Amino acid sequence: MDLILIFENINFVSRYQKICSIYNDFNNGLRGNRKELYDIVLSKFNYKPKYFPGECFYRIISNSNDFEFGLQLVLKDGLVEAMIDVKKDDIYLTPDGRFDFICQEINVEFDRKKYNLPKYPRCRKFSKA
Repeated sequence: MDLILIFENINFVSRYQKICSIYNDFNNGLRGNRKELYDIVLSKFNYKPKYFPGECFYRIISNSNDFEFGLQLVLKDGLVEAMIDVKKDDIYLTPDGRFDFICQEINVEFDRKKYNLPKYPRCRKFSKA
């Protein structure tokens, strides 16, 4: 099963480009790998991410209609490397992998140099509320 039609129907490329356009302040981005800050942000989405300390990434798994959706977020020095995989009956569907590479595989104009990885900004004050 090929997921390209699904990605096209949800305007995946334009949504990803928008995120990269909004979150692209590389000069004032968050520095360091503050896991406690990431935990606060991810908890707001009501998912239970699993953290893999050896590889420094979070993995969120969601199941729906016999499909398993996996989202990996590698958060390092303000960069967000997002990867997705979809599995049905123990078979991984394509395309999968890093968001910017998926965008390249879809038949939509996409400039990977311009829209590579989003960078989240530094927060002056961040609370759990």
